[in-house]
Amino acid sequence: MNEVIKKVDFDEFKSIINANGYNMVYLSQKGCSHCESFKEKLTKVLENNKLLSYEMDISSLNSNELNELEAIFKTDGFNLSGTPTLIIVGNGIVDTRVGDISEDEIITFLREYKFID
Repeated sequence: MNEVIKKVDFDEFKSIINANGYNMVYLSQKGCSHCESFKEKLTKVLENNKLLSYEMDISSLNSNELNELEAIFKTDGFNLSGTPTLIIVGNGIVDTRVGDISEDEIITFLREYKFID
């Protein structure tokens, strides 16, 4: 198991998004080539900065969990529009980046929320 990315299930995800302080969650799904490419870049950024992200595979969710996930996104003013999605959470969803973004874009996003100086 990768030390910088911890896989979580839906119940763990709900606990993480409602916790105080910022956390990162990466949404992926099986068979998503963009997710694999993004995960390699995210892993490198996390390792270089000694950070942890959580990962939830949305293809493992049942229909009720997927509906609840979509409702959480809508409540917080976002749309669940695809994978990979990197989410900053803290008492709800704070911000998202969707797609296979570059290492520089990951770093810029994490700097906005003080994960990286």
